[in-house]
Amino acid sequence: MHTPFKHEAELERQLRTMEISYFDLRIVNSVGKVVEQREELLFSQIKDILEWLNEKNEKGNSIEFRPHGEHGLTLLTGLTHDQVQNAKLTHCEPALIVEYGQNQFQIWLKHDRKLLADAATQVSAHLCRKLDADCEHSKWDSFGYMVGFVASADDKPFLVELVAHSGEVFSSAMALNDRLAKS
Repeated sequence: MHTPFKHEAELERQLRTMEISYFDLRIVNSVGKVVEQREELLFSQIKDILEWLNEKNEKGNSIEFRPHGEHGLTLLTGLTHDQVQNAKLTHCEPALIVEYGQNQFQIWLKHDRKLLADAATQVSAHLCRKLDADCEHSKWDSFGYMVGFVASADDKPFLVELVAHSGEVFSSAMALNDRLAKS
């Protein structure tokens, strides 16, 4: 018997806010090994497997995702509440804020354009340093946590929650992308 997934509405807000058509999804076991990965899934395809994903999550696996291919988002992870507030004050207002552990946040910044892989790499490295995020896990092609599933943060299970979802482009995006495009 499949376990019902109770957080579909919040997950749908998270994914629709990103304004991305296709996603990559992976299941990571408790020791950090990817046990399964699926690419180029529509939201409707993710909805079709939510109960299965929930069963995998209940067995101690993390459920992670990212936009498929090149896109206009940057994921920054390993942030505290104060660092998220600092991002807002420095014109890097998150389109999405996700809490995945006690005072542990991921933010998705929405750009004013789609970024090619090289530009996205530069931008994510710059933003990671600027906001003092976990640069090892804040690359343009990094995976983030899906809302409504349990993450193992600090070796303690934590229900991943959607804190905010404006969907807005951050106010310094155009200037940053223009400046880095010229370098």
